Amino acid sequence: MLTSLRLFYCTTIALKWANELFIKKLLLFVKFHDIIFAATNNQRLITLLNNLREQMYRFRVEYLKQKECYPQLLEEHDKLIALISGGEVEEACELMGCHIDNQASTVSDVIRRDQVEYHR
Repeated sequence: MLTSLRLFYCTTIALKWANELFIKKLLLFVKFHDIIFAATNNQRLITLLNNLREQMYRFRVEYLKQKECYPQLLEEHDKLIALISGGEVEEACELMGCHIDNQASTVSDVIRRDQVEYHR
């Protein structure tokens, strides 16, 4: 459950994120998502995510290198906080799916672009 304290931490992280250096952004990004994951109280999901932690970290590094994505990323995080705090579970789940799809698409594009540049 996303308690008011966890919600406060997510909001604080989202606000602080915009003014930090890359490595600090990455660490705040990880912490933000860890709070959301823990709030599910779904031990199977948490275990799965912990097993995928290293792969997700590399994925996040590639995503965060794309500064042009920051406005959308921050907007999605702000909307998620608002939806969760408002008890709008279905809308929050839908937005989380879009959030994941947006990041996957961006990282795929970066990987393809890097491969093309590597083979030139």
